[in-house]
Amino acid sequence: MSATLLSPLLAYAIGCAALQGPAEPEYHSAITERPGPDGMVISSIDLDEDGVPEVHNYLKFIEGERQLVRKELDLNRDGQVDQTSWYEHEVILRREMDDDFDGTIDRTDHFLDGTRVLTETDDDDNGAPDNFRYFVNGAVERRERDTTGDGRVDTWEYFESAGVARIGVDEDADGVIDIRTE
Repeated sequence: MSATLLSPLLAYAIGCAALQGPAEPEYHSAITERPGPDGMVISSIDLDEDGVPEVHNYLKFIEGERQLVRKELDLNRDGQVDQTSWYEHEVILRREMDDDFDGTIDRTDHFLDGTRVLTETDDDDNGAPDNFRYFVNGAVERRERDTTGDGRVDTWEYFESAGVARIGVDEDADGVIDIRTE
């Protein structure tokens, strides 16, 4: 075969292969479904096929449709749930996270109409939230903190686009701001 004929045939073969697209990589996630509590179906997904699912979707028939009501994730693939999210009509309501993977919840996000409005964190690992960030349009508007560990907010910070606009501190734990900084 001449080189002039070979080039068009080779171009045609390459072109046909390109039309078919690249070969699909073989990827098989193991998806299993089983009955759950309250008439739910639990759909579990083993992303890395190690026999331990990393995703658990809790689905329920609502208004004739199968809807997600809860999702659990094993983010570090140690077999323990690190993040749980709750949904209503498939819109997120709340998400709890174990950010440091020690088995306890460190952060809880609260949502309104699918938008985060509050994040509570347990920064001192005592099992109770001590840092509360309130959001408006995706930005922190206010932060309240319990800096003494007594379960009561004693510091308030109000934010504007440039950063902290004012701070209030309750030094004597009576619930009244003693020091204001603007």
